[in-house]
Amino acid sequence: MTWQVATLGDLFDLKYGKSLPERNRMSAGTVPVYGSNGVVGHHDKAITSGPTIIVGRKGSAGRVAYSETPCWPIDTTYFIDDFGESHDSRFWAYQFTSLRLDEFEKSSAIPGLNRDDAYTRECVFPGLDEQHRIAKKLDHIAVHLDDIRTRLETIPAIIKRFRMSVLAAACSGRLTADWRRGNPVVTESQEWVRRLIESRKKRFLQQQAKALAEGKRAPRQPVIPDQLIEVNDLPSSWSECPLATLFSVETGGTPSRKNESYWQDGNIPWVKTGEVQNCDIFDAEEHITSLALTESNAKVFPAETLLIAMYGEGKTRGQVGRLKIPAATNQACAALVNEDLGEVARSYAYYFCLGQYQKLRDDSVGGNQPNLNLDKVKNWIVAVPPPEEQTEIVRRVGAMFKQADAIETRYRKAKTFTNKLMPSVLAKAFRGELVEQGGEEVQHG
Repeated sequence: MTWQVATLGDLFDLKYGKSLPERNRMSAGTVPVYGSNGVVGHHDKAITSGPTIIVGRKGSAGRVAYSETPCWPIDTTYFIDDFGESHDSRFWAYQFTSLRLDEFEKSSAIPGLNRDDAYTRECVFPGLDEQHRIAKKLDHIAVHLDDIRTRLETIPAIIKRFRMSVLAAACSGRLTADWRRGNPVVTESQEWVRRLIESRKKRFLQQQAKALAEGKRAPRQPVIPDQLIEVNDLPSSWSECPLATLFSVETGGTPSRKNESYWQDGNIPWVKTGEVQNCDIFDAEEHITSLALTESNAKVFPAETLLIAMYGEGKTRGQVGRLKIPAATNQACAALVNEDLGEVARSYAYYFCLGQYQKLRDDSVGGNQPNLNLDKVKNWIVAVPPPEEQTEIVRRVGAMFKQADAIETRYRKAKTFTNKLMPSVLAKAFRGELVEQGGEEVQHG
């Protein structure tokens, strides 16, 4: 069977959709209403006469949708509902998708597609019988790909639940219950915390003496809660204390945006809460100058400082970050600083805070956008295992998270591969290679 080549303008008329404001729609109706990005509602009347191809005109310009039934494309779309006796509507829906009409998008505040541009696109197509067979084959493949995508999209939630269950077990003692049975306590948790308190007090006295010797203003003495909390539902070898016992809980500041000298050519990373995403932080989107540090509330926190987002849009509030560089932050970040705390203890504290995400959010206060505050962060109770058990917890959590990271990497690769499959299949279909055909050559006309 002979294949032909023609432009879209030779074959179809791209009709303009018709405005239908949401207030005028009959939402109880069964007729789908299409915008440039797909179905946007329902109505009780249709303006197309049958199966319809919808093409985004404004907004998601060039995006293609298909309706098996009469529908109402609104005025941000073009549509085709007249396929005559020689065209299969499903075949042409796939063909339109493969034509990448979004490449004609005009640069403007609202992206748009000019139908005169679309009309110039050439396409190759066979006779009606072969169109039917190709469309049927593509439908079959599309169903399987949709099923694969649906299955793949369950993986991120499974990985997230796995990580949270690991953290919950780690910070309650369940993860290392077997380890405790074979490893007697060497250093009591309470004793470890008391040593840490003394270390923090000693560091303050050293900083105070240094400031006085240099003629500078002495730092303000930190309030270090030193009363350990009796544990109830934790292993007997563990203890509990406020975060402020383990860390100096501080906050940063935002230099004035009106002063360019605070920002222009800055080389000091300045971290915002939107960058605190339960991960290590190696750089910042913005940088400030040394002058900004001198003349504002901004300050530089050392590497390995833990950050907690106290407020921010969406899921930001309660998320945790770990500075891998010295950096300043805005005032919406709570910075947990203790340079005397070892790597293992900091890692344990980081995992503990990660596992407290939902509790931190639940403890937020306020109206439409609840926030945390420094007092709440300071008084947040931390479960503290003995130092040797902290080491085992960090080792086990790190190993399990590494496995989760590997699965996540495989998921992303599978998703990328799957997303590329349909365009590859469409290209094969419109080269005449997807189903057996009777024609020999492509003819222009």
